[in-house]
Amino acid sequence: MTKTVPSLSRRAVLATGAATLAAPLIARRALASSGEVNVFAWGDYFRTGEILEAFTSETGIKVNVSTYGSNEEATSKLRSSGGKGFDILFPSVDTRPDYDDGNLLAEIDETRLKVERVQPALWRSSLQLGAAHRGKRYLVPFDWGTEGITWDASVHDIAPDALSYGHLWA
Repeated sequence: MTKTVPSLSRRAVLATGAATLAAPLIARRALASSGEVNVFAWGDYFRTGEILEAFTSETGIKVNVSTYGSNEEATSKLRSSGGKGFDILFPSVDTRPDYDDGNLLAEIDETRLKVERVQPALWRSSLQLGAAHRGKRYLVPFDWGTEGITWDASVHDIAPDALSYGHLWA
C-alpha cells in the first residue's frame, strides 16, 4: 500500500507563520504612512515572493525588500543610517545586543500580536536567546533557522528532490 504524502516545503510552512507574525507589525506602521513598508531581511527569506504577494493582496500595502547576507552586514548598515530607512528588520535573535548601542530597534507592542499563534516554546525561548532587553521585547520569532531531513535510502525509497516535511510527518 502506497501512502500519498503531501508536499510541504519549508517555504510554505514559513509563509503561514510570516503572515501571522509579521502582519500586525507591518500594518501598524505602514497604514499610518504612505502605504509602503521597507523590510530589511536575510536574502533567502523572501526569495519566492509568495509572502510579499499574499501580504500586498490582503492589505494593499507594498513591501520594499532590501537584503543582507550576515548579521554583521545588517548591524553595520543600520548603524551607518542611524537606524533609519527600514520599518522591519529580521536579525538573528541572539544578536539583539548588537543593536542596543544607538537604540537601533524599536520596542514591540505585544498587545498588537496574536501571540497564541506562535509556538509557545519558540516564544519563551526567544526571550532567553535575547529578544528582550530591560524587560521589553524587541524581536519576535519568525524562522527557526537551518534544518534538514536525513533518511536511510536503503529503507525509504524517496528521491531527494521529492523529499518534503510531509514525509517526516507521515
